[in-house]
Order: sequence, then structure tokens, then C-alpha cells
Amino acid sequence: MIHPMVETTSANATKPAHTKKWLKFRTGKWIDDKSIWMFIDGSSTGWHAAVILDPFAKKKIEVSKYQKPGSSANVGAELQSCLIGMEAVDPSRPLTVVHDYIGTGAWLVKAWKIRSPHVQEVVDQIMATIVRREFTSMRFIHTGGHQKNDTDFGLYNGRADELCNNKVVLHTTVDWESEA
Repeated sequence: MIHPMVETTSANATKPAHTKKWLKFRTGKWIDDKSIWMFIDGSSTGWHAAVILDPFAKKKIEVSKYQKPGSSANVGAELQSCLIGMEAVDPSRPLTVVHDYIGTGAWLVKAWKIRSPHVQEVVDQIMATIVRREFTSMRFIHTGGHQKNDTDFGLYNGRADELCNNKVVLHTTVDWESEA
């Protein structure tokens, strides 16, 4: 089940002129439950990455990959990062996707109309993955990108961005407690 609302930590996105029924302001930028948390990012170069934190298993997974950019380069990579992350998690557990492009959540909760055939193709792949892998619960949180702060959202969104810039194919799992 996809939650029909996108949360956002960006006050600009919730100003009256931009208020939408599908968008809700969130004050905290911290991991606050035991769901799997997936921080995603993509680059116009075609690199995309996900940093996945599992508070229950105390594991961190980092995945990054390159795919030749399509007609919607950066946006396509943002969506591809969601797709590669979804393949690395347990679909029986609730999944929280934190993204820095608001369209990622907006398209997946069907709040925005998709105009690009390339975006439609990747959104269709994500939806098929939700069905194929039988995801039980997904929610989306938009946060500002390139944040230089010590919140969980700033740290892990920054790490996903760093993985895109490193341009190395990666799939690693490490003990998450060791970073504390």
C-alpha cells in the first residue's frame, strides 16, 4: 500500500499558493520509527543511489548504479534510485522513501500528471515492482537536497548524493551501529 500523501520538510512547498491536499508539512528531519528508511538521489549524469537504513536489523545498505540518461536525465535518475533501492529491501516491512525531488513522491502517489514517456516508463517499473515484490507499506517524504546539517535527513541524503558523484557501481551492507 502506498500512502496517498507526501510529507515535506520544506516550508516553501507548503506555502498557501503551493498547498495541495496530497502534501503535508513535517517538522522533523530524523528517523523516528522502525520502518526501513531509504534515502535516494539521482544525477543528470545517469548515476543514481540509495542509502537504506534498517533500524530493526541495525544494517545499512548502499547501492549505486549507472544507467544512460534518458530524455528526462536527472528526474529519471531520481526515480531509478527508488527502483534500485526497492530491490534491496524486505518488502514485508514498512518502507519510508526520503527524496529531494518532490516529483518523485508526487508521481508515485498519483498527485502529478506524468508528461514524459521516460518518466512514465520508470514509474510503471516502480509500480510493477511494488506488486511483484508485494510491498506492504510505502510512504514518501520530500526533503531539501544538498542540505549541510547534522540531521538524519541531511546526513543520509548527502550520502546518497555523494554516491552519485563517486560514480562507482556499489552494493554493500554494513553494521549500522558501528557508525554511531
